[in-house]
Amino acid sequence: MGGVTVRRWAEFASDLPEDQIEDEHDIVQYGGKSVAEAIHAVLEGLGCAMEPVTYAHEHGWEFCFSYEKRYLWCQVTLIEEYLVVVDDRTFFGKALGYHPAYQEIMTKLARALAEHPRFSNVRWYFDHQVHSGEPGAKEPVTAA
Repeated sequence: MGGVTVRRWAEFASDLPEDQIEDEHDIVQYGGKSVAEAIHAVLEGLGCAMEPVTYAHEHGWEFCFSYEKRYLWCQVTLIEEYLVVVDDRTFFGKALGYHPAYQEIMTKLARALAEHPRFSNVRWYFDHQVHSGEPGAKEPVTAA
């Protein structure tokens, strides 16, 4: 029986306005809120039950959501480009491998981000590949 692998990290560019707030000494509010809100709206349009976007300080912005009885979490961080991670936080989320509903929403999200007019060059990565300089994949879910 063939398994699947899931790249839970995406990196991409966006032409949404950068919304980081700085004063003369420091960063007052880290950027990525507009991108987090756009991804939030995409997931809501895909049938997810959404919780509000909240500020995660140097980690950017995050929100929880559910899809097909899976409890999921998303974080958006601005580090040169946008870095997004989506994790299954359901009890025993990955203990038995990646749940089919998680694989499904990741695939739907990847298609939606690739087609989104405000996002470009969307690439998907495994945990160990983030910021590695590797080219990334076009899809998060692939046959193992």
